[in-house]
Amino acid sequence: MTRNQNLRYIAACTLRDFLNANIAIINSLPNGASNLSLLIATLIAIMVEAETQVTSKTGYVDSSDSLRDKLIFEAADTARKMITFAKFTKNLILLAEIRMAKRKLNSGSKTDSVKNAQLIYDRAQSNLSALPTYIINTTTQATLSSAITAFTAVLGKTGTGRTERTQSTERLKVLFNTLAKTMTALSDSVEIVRTSKVDFYNGFKSAKKMPTSKTSNPMLNGIAVDVYGKAIAGIFIEMFLLDSEDNPIQDSSSIIKRTSGKKGGFKVQSTTDGNYLLIFKNLKFADEKVKVGLAKGQTVNLKVVMKSKL
Repeated sequence: MTRNQNLRYIAACTLRDFLNANIAIINSLPNGASNLSLLIATLIAIMVEAETQVTSKTGYVDSSDSLRDKLIFEAADTARKMITFAKFTKNLILLAEIRMAKRKLNSGSKTDSVKNAQLIYDRAQSNLSALPTYIINTTTQATLSSAITAFTAVLGKTGTGRTERTQSTERLKVLFNTLAKTMTALSDSVEIVRTSKVDFYNGFKSAKKMPTSKTSNPMLNGIAVDVYGKAIAGIFIEMFLLDSEDNPIQDSSSIIKRTSGKKGGFKVQSTTDGNYLLIFKNLKFADEKVKVGLAKGQTVNLKVVMKSKL
């Protein structure tokens, strides 16, 4: 993504989180729920395209793994809530179905991940009216549905190189146009409560404001989590600058080392423009490799999902 697109993406993510925290109000507004769902789906699609632009020469492999991790995370989160619901309502058939689907999310093929995530989504959808207490609603369902759609879209694809990245850039333009129209539509709806819900209205205006960047140097903000979304401290990170052939430059001056903090976070500032290979290591987890492109004035937000060795 360009610097401007990245700033617009960050603003939209901030707005999404604000609206999710005020879901009752936004659902009461005309087209509020549908526009929020479209906002969430568009943000996921933008991230898919952004990842395509920085994939390795093997094409969709890196993107596919990342999207599968996102799918498993969202589906497992819904499944845990559904298991509690099934226990409390003594629905033993539903309990067995969801438990089995949750176990198989990460143990079978990629197609099995989609199949079981879809089952979890379908069972939640059929019980949706009874699930708001368990924090499952149209918004969380839209997020899970989008994760399923995004991962399904890259299944079976092989590397397509520069042509695919060029096409991805064009698709990003369309997606950001959709994002702008959706945020405008949400703004129009929120005008209805300008005087009746002042705090919400002011919070909305603040959340959608695009941040500014005072530095021209690229920056990487990251977080390491497990497949359940829990932050992991003590992940060792090595960051290698790649040459024109996508090979890591082994010169010690070109290698950046970090360790994730108590909340799983890590940050790299003032790096050289270019493509990087990040390797994440910890004795309890399998190594993870991610390729990232950094450009002047750009801030990249990265979430890495670590898989347990057990």
